[in-house]
Amino acid sequence: MTLNNGQYVGTVGPFPAGTLPSGERLVTATITARDAAGNQQTTTANFTLVASGWCLI
Repeated sequence: MTLNNGQYVGTVGPFPAGTLPSGERLVTATITARDAAGNQQTTTANFTLVASGWCLI
């Protein structure tokens, strides 16, 4: 992910095979960011997840 010209890495999952059913659903993600000084901020975001077979769209 790139934000304000900086590169950031996020981790999601892993999701074991067969645990992410196909279809469309509204999900909520909780995102926590921490800078080098230890300052931390958390927010949530709602979005639609579309899973088709083995692929997230």
